[in-house]
Amino acid sequence: MDSLNLTRHRLSAIKGLARYQYLTLEQFLRLNVSTSKSNLSNRVLIPLRNNRPALVQCNKRGAMKEDVYCLTKRGATEAELQMGISPVYYPKDGIQYERDFEHRTGTIDFMIALDQWAASHDSTVEFIHTYFQGTGSQQGACKFQRATEFTLRNRRKFVPDATFRLHMSDHEKRLFVFEYHRGNDSGRIEAQLLQHTQALAEGLVSDHYEHPFAHFVLSIYEQESTKAAVMSRLRKLAAFQPFSDCFLFQTLPSLAHSFSKGWKTLEDKGADHFFA
Repeated sequence: MDSLNLTRHRLSAIKGLARYQYLTLEQFLRLNVSTSKSNLSNRVLIPLRNNRPALVQCNKRGAMKEDVYCLTKRGATEAELQMGISPVYYPKDGIQYERDFEHRTGTIDFMIALDQWAASHDSTVEFIHTYFQGTGSQQGACKFQRATEFTLRNRRKFVPDATFRLHMSDHEKRLFVFEYHRGNDSGRIEAQLLQHTQALAEGLVSDHYEHPFAHFVLSIYEQESTKAAVMSRLRKLAAFQPFSDCFLFQTLPSLAHSFSKGWKTLEDKGADHFFA
């Protein structure tokens, strides 16, 4: 086995992949792993890839064929040693996904913004689970079960994009479900959010995490126009009203500028859930 010098930046890359599972070059830069794409590639990621055995692997995904990185088995072992946690997830079959590249990348963008907000506001992300994590195998005999998969009383599967709990600076704990809505089909999104009201009515997520209060639903959009259209539709639904206080609405581009600002209630009023 090669003896690679694990510099601070290379360790940061390994730890970033341990946290988020998949990262693009832009996301590495957002995590301050390096100062430029050239340095990131030549001095951090290529040495990690060329080590024998390799610590990271790469594949091209998405419409623009972007480089996407993840850990190898050796990289996951190194992350466990460096971070003192076990196990560290890594995709055993490499980077296989293609169809949900934008969706998965957007979910990870949100995770990064959440972590950076928490670090600067004396808050802690106690845990975060995503739809692309889970147990079992996509191809093996043991069927893959997503980490965010729940079963409603009507036996339908309920799979939000992420679930997480925050320990706020005021010592309050809040449980959240995150949903990233791509595209502009407001009818489809409305139906999806109505399923969230069923989960709230059944206390499904709160019971699973033994949380004493109802969870909040973060409804995140690509475009402001789609967000406005969905909110308008939901305001007209009597069945949605008993749960409206549990929903917050935002766009992913707005989160890139400020995680705290821009959150809206169903009535289009500002929300201060992330100011503590």
